[in-house]
Amino acid sequence: MVESPQAEPPECSAGKNPGIPEAAAKPASAEDRYKRLKKCRAYAKAVFGYLSPTADHSLAIATWALAGITVLILWDAESALHKSQRPWVVAESARTFRLAKKNDIYCRIGYKVTVRNTGNSVATSVIIDSRALSMHDDTVNQHFDDVRLEIKKMWPDADAPTHVHPIGVVLAPGQEISPIRCPAYADGADPTPEEFSTGAFVVIGYIQYSDQFSIPHHTRFAFAPDGDSVRPWDGEGYVVAEGHQEAD
Repeated sequence: MVESPQAEPPECSAGKNPGIPEAAAKPASAEDRYKRLKKCRAYAKAVFGYLSPTADHSLAIATWALAGITVLILWDAESALHKSQRPWVVAESARTFRLAKKNDIYCRIGYKVTVRNTGNSVATSVIIDSRALSMHDDTVNQHFDDVRLEIKKMWPDADAPTHVHPIGVVLAPGQEISPIRCPAYADGADPTPEEFSTGAFVVIGYIQYSDQFSIPHHTRFAFAPDGDSVRPWDGEGYVVAEGHQEAD
């Protein structure tokens, strides 16, 4: 039984005797070539777990395969490290915000969403937008992208690498903000006063931000009033609206 070598024999990486200049090298004899082939095949079997009749060809393919696997492992390790150390900006909760003027025509609904950086590094260029949507006629699905498009319209140069002014806020790990929103898109999808009082609406939002490597990320969130036909909404609390969450 041939003992598996720990390192690749020099005979496998060079076609001539190692350490001898090419001009002075002598052609290998048939016996030398057989010995070299035997060593290379033993090495290939020890490393890759199989033995091919064409050992040189198999070893070359296996070496490339090993190199590819190594690159994938390194990339996966780097990706895992990045994910473990990157910022994660999420919407944790929502609460009704009592308005000073309850009959304000512009602001029918006031609420604040608590947004926190739950990651391990600073989030920069954090921009948040949200709106309230009536629950009638599948309005949520029709207007699901409103807030993302609104951010793009409000900050058209936010993604430009040459933008001279910083945009958005900075959130350190564990830091939170609670922006107050009184959206009125005036597009027929806003909840009516009756829908607001009964909790027949949903709050949807979009967060965009960048990590320490200037890689952009986003989070979608949605909250619905915490109530149902058995337990009416108290006008204050919200729960996560399932099916409308997304993050990268």
